[in-house]
Amino acid sequence: MLGVLGYLVKWHYAWFMESKIPPVGLIAVGCGLAFPAEINITNTTDLPEGFEVNVNVRYSPEQARYVLHSLAITGTGPMSEVNGTVLRTLPVHRYLQEATSNLYFWNLDDELFSSKPAEHVLVENAEYFIKQGPSPETLAVVVQIYRIAEILNLKTALHVQKSFGIPYATAGSWIARAKAQRLFPSEESIMADQERLIEQIPKIVEAFNPGGK
Repeated sequence: MLGVLGYLVKWHYAWFMESKIPPVGLIAVGCGLAFPAEINITNTTDLPEGFEVNVNVRYSPEQARYVLHSLAITGTGPMSEVNGTVLRTLPVHRYLQEATSNLYFWNLDDELFSSKPAEHVLVENAEYFIKQGPSPETLAVVVQIYRIAEILNLKTALHVQKSFGIPYATAGSWIARAKAQRLFPSEESIMADQERLIEQIPKIVEAFNPGGK
């Protein structure tokens, strides 16, 4: 459905490191957010000695979340054999979680273009929103938190609950209201966000590479 988003903002490397974060390979995902389009990791800890796994995870516009795109296991020793025993040890779902556990996302409405850790979103001024209840302003934040959880293959209602510090039933009720009011991003709104993202590239690059350094 969202295959038209195939034109990604591409440069060279497609995910964020905590030190100097190059804003490359970003894709709009709705709610004014942009995430890395592609993530690559190498894992050696979950395998027998002498092997490593290279994992490629990509954001799927059709599924609106990250999916495991490719997985390659390599023997690092001269006599390492990739066989059925080794393959059965691969914790595939854990690789997906590992690849998306330290991501940073971009808020297109943030004039400072600051990055925020996706897996540990805490709502600022949560008491303010709780006091308001399911107002349009509150539900807009609910939808954003929900989308972050959905993208990362997390439990959406639980993520909303923890982010606001509210009862699970309240989180479920607010999500239901947001869905009933059709507040979740449409294909058109995501396309608009992608255009905004493209327009902001020079500012994002400058924010992390002042003077082109």
